[in-house]
Amino acid sequence: MSVSRVLQRSTLTAAAALCGALAFTSQAMAVDSSTVMTNVLTTTGEGTANPAYGQQIKNIMIFQAGGWSGLPAAESNGTADPTWALNWGKNGYLLKSSSVYLTQMGQIQGLSKTTAIAVLLMPAVEANASGYGACWGGAWVSGSTCSGGSGWKTPDQMFADVKWAAWMKGIQVAPLVSINNYERLSDANRGQAVLTKLQDMVSWLRTMTDATTLKTVEGKIVVLTEGLPGNTGMSDAQKQAVLSWMGAQTDILWIDNLAAMDNAPANMLQYPNIYRSAASGVPYPPPSPLTSDYDAQGNWCPSFGVQDSLKSSYGSRYRWHFSDRYGKREAEMSNANYKACEAVRLRFLNITPYEAARYPVVISQWNEYGEFLNFEPSLFDGYNEYNYLNWRLSQQP
Repeated sequence: MSVSRVLQRSTLTAAAALCGALAFTSQAMAVDSSTVMTNVLTTTGEGTANPAYGQQIKNIMIFQAGGWSGLPAAESNGTADPTWALNWGKNGYLLKSSSVYLTQMGQIQGLSKTTAIAVLLMPAVEANASGYGACWGGAWVSGSTCSGGSGWKTPDQMFADVKWAAWMKGIQVAPLVSINNYERLSDANRGQAVLTKLQDMVSWLRTMTDATTLKTVEGKIVVLTEGLPGNTGMSDAQKQAVLSWMGAQTDILWIDNLAAMDNAPANMLQYPNIYRSAASGVPYPPPSPLTSDYDAQGNWCPSFGVQDSLKSSYGSRYRWHFSDRYGKREAEMSNANYKACEAVRLRFLNITPYEAARYPVVISQWNEYGEFLNFEPSLFDGYNEYNYLNWRLSQQP
């Protein structure tokens, strides 16, 4: 039930992504809005000169304010085999506080001066239905109960706390609005709820705008969106209504993984303030036998995969979505089949080949432990992922 499943899986096919798109791409590029962003915080909240000030934002790291309450229990009953944060372990997975966020933001600041964060948020009704959030300043008792502190908080209730910690370390912050209709998955008409949910979230987010808010150099607020098609249940007409509304919000630069119709890219490309970034990475599980998409070492290494197809379809309006591995169990993470090869990693990080206008890269992610999408130091591999990404981000042109 992990919400970051949205960030990793795509049901698109290359053929569908290419359908009818290429003829429209040149027209879309002509009216393209800029996605150039820079860090505008001259000082950190701690009162020191911000080392990231003036740096172009080349990456947006997805960051979870809390976690899924079912994950510790899933590990206990053997239905999942996740890792946990090196600093806090399993017992700290669902415990959050200002000091926790400060530690995490300090690590992200040390990772790269060209990286902003996107805080994964969802409507409170969905967080309550799916069990996303954290025990704020209290104790997680017996793996299931939040005791003391301020009690259980949903991600939206912790957004201001994350922003404060980011400001303290000089990091710019965007929201990642995740809509999955968790409270109404059995409702055949659930797709009609998506637009209203998005509108309500954006109305609230506008009230949260401050100096820490990530913006383009043109002054547009940056908002990322996501949703699994099987959960959102939107018809093409409902997706078009969402896109039309997004396009009318000219103060916002959208990076969308919610409403785009990849068999008809023109429906999105008509709106110059909407970009596409698909959360598609290492296939899970890998095919057996392995296909030609896997190299001699067994790493996933397609020369032309889903994201490449989408880039062909959306042209300058596509942004890479980076992850270097995917798996549900520790044993899988020791198997090359669950990892991307270096050529794919370098492509998705916009290192080789390099395109100056392709930034920012969306990175999955700082702290998704159920799916081994974590660059935060972990119990499984210590600082390996962190140090690897630090090294690669330093190579971005």
